[in-house]
Amino acid sequence: MNDENSRALSSSPLPRRLQGIGQALIQAGQSARPRRPELEQAGREFLRTGQLKMRGLQAGVMERPRFMGSSVQSLKRGEWVTVLDTHGSWYKVRTEQGREGFVHSSRFVPRTVTLRPGSARGGSARGESEHGGRG
Repeated sequence: MNDENSRALSSSPLPRRLQGIGQALIQAGQSARPRRPELEQAGREFLRTGQLKMRGLQAGVMERPRFMGSSVQSLKRGEWVTVLDTHGSWYKVRTEQGREGFVHSSRFVPRTVTLRPGSARGGSARGESEHGGRG
């Protein structure tokens, strides 16, 4: 961790259990190839404010930390939440509208998908035919 990131960690007002979120973002940015400075910046910002920006297209703020169930609100890319606690890979959050619930941690880290020719297998399974939606 470089000096700037070490300073962000040492001056963070967050409890230790939440500082790990910022550290994980910083480390993900540093270890990515190519390097992902936007993740490092998100980690430093989180250590300073306790807030994360939604990076997925959308996510439900769930009543409980699980994918199936009732949601209390929907988040869209770019919206900010305050992280209150962690529950495994889920974050308990407060939205900008003041609602509280759980969002999976994967919704705050942008994913890069790289497709290479020949890297994906498509087509039909043995014995099936493809009709292109024509029944």
